[in-house]
Amino acid sequence: MNNSAISSNNPGPTSGSGGGSTSQPGGSSGGGSGSSGSAATTAHFAYVYNVSGPTIDGFNVNQSTGALTPMSGSPFAAPNGDGLAATGGFLYAAGTEPSPKIVSYSIASDGHLVPAQTLSIPDVIRYGLFAHSSGRYLYAATVNGDIVGYQITAPGQVIPIAGVPKSIGPNASMTLSPDGKWAFVNYQQTSGGGEHVNTYAISSNTGSWSGPVVYNGSPVGVGGVPPQVGNQPKIVHLAVDPSSQYLFAANPYQNLVFAFRIGSDGSLTPVGLANGTSSPGAAPFSVAANSSFAYFGDFSQAKLSGYGFTSGTPAPTPGSPYANVGAPAYTITSDPGGHLLYVATDSPAGISVWNVASDGSLSQISGSPFSTPEMVGNNPAYVVLQ
Repeated sequence: MNNSAISSNNPGPTSGSGGGSTSQPGGSSGGGSGSSGSAATTAHFAYVYNVSGPTIDGFNVNQSTGALTPMSGSPFAAPNGDGLAATGGFLYAAGTEPSPKIVSYSIASDGHLVPAQTLSIPDVIRYGLFAHSSGRYLYAATVNGDIVGYQITAPGQVIPIAGVPKSIGPNASMTLSPDGKWAFVNYQQTSGGGEHVNTYAISSNTGSWSGPVVYNGSPVGVGGVPPQVGNQPKIVHLAVDPSSQYLFAANPYQNLVFAFRIGSDGSLTPVGLANGTSSPGAAPFSVAANSSFAYFGDFSQAKLSGYGFTSGTPAPTPGSPYANVGAPAYTITSDPGGHLLYVATDSPAGISVWNVASDGSLSQISGSPFSTPEMVGNNPAYVVLQ
């Protein structure tokens, strides 16, 4: 999910001179109403951003099983980049070379991507591009610790918006609540106070942010000061559950995962803290959640970890951690129903697809992992479902 231009201490896909999700980054949070154990999905297409390809691979999604089949005509040309989002029948890619940009693509009825617009932007986006639930705005954190925002004025057409925070601090990352009310931004306090998360309120009329929200205990802490040496990633990734009631944070350099309850005023109350996995040297990196469970992909080890959170302190799901096909697990994306997880890994390059059982346990579906020759060596880092 990250890349070499961010910091020599932040390992990840190399995308030339650009910077970078989670997505989604950081990671991505999934929608849906729970996990019945069924693998059925409403997604028709999946796209993976090969951030140093630079290309986007398209897949047809089997709606009964969630399995992936490479799309005819794929891969599609894209800039080197570090973020992917979809809304309103369009795909948006955060590009970095030869200068920062956002490139939009219309999604045809057969899933093919048709370039629509290229917009130059002032700074390199890192760790994901985030679409507001209204379909009207896009946001991202930048390598210089700012937030950038863009209004979608027409399908596939974006313009900058004012009123988003600047100079937040080092190691900035973000996520949005699915209800469209809140943005959560992680940053490192420059005074040496470690990693913290602020809440901002989003205007549905203008897309601008207000805040940060001040409450007893704000901003909440999600780890100590990152080490100054070594190759472990130092960015904390965030995700919110589909009901917008819980925020999750993955701290890779301390092998910790955090859960917070989101108040009606955007305040964050700690629910629990847990080791990312029971394995020494693990580094929880990517994160996604459905209505009952949160899942963390590891940067250093080929593992996924699951936690139930609705009953209080996060509790490991049965069988957690689960052996993934490779590492790092750059992003995790939940299907719209919350029954499947799609995990992008770099070594080996591929997408592992997991069925989520009713108790939160994971099992790979038949045929997983899925890959293409284009993904090998080109750092597949972001997966979006449509």
